[in-house]
Amino acid sequence: MVVTLAPMREARTFSLRANFLLLLIGTTLPVLFIAGLLVSLVVADNRDEVSRRLLEASRVGAAVVDTELARHDPRAPGPL
Repeated sequence: MVVTLAPMREARTFSLRANFLLLLIGTTLPVLFIAGLLVSLVVADNRDEVSRRLLEASRVGAAVVDTELARHDPRAPGPL
C-alpha cells in the first residue's frame, strides 16, 4: 500500500522590509486607537469639570448680587 501526499505548497516568505512594515502597522494602530480613546475621555472629563466650576461661580455671583441688593433695598428678598 502506497500513500501519496498532496503536493506541499512552498511557504510564502516576505522580505525583511515587509516584515518590519507589518510589525510597525500592527503595533502603531492599536496604540493610536487607545490614545484617541484616552484623549476623548480626558476631554469629556475636563468639559464636565469646567461646566461644574462655571455653575458654581455663577451661583456665588448670584448670591453676592442678592446680598448687595438686600443690603441696599430692604424690600428685596434675602439670599436664596
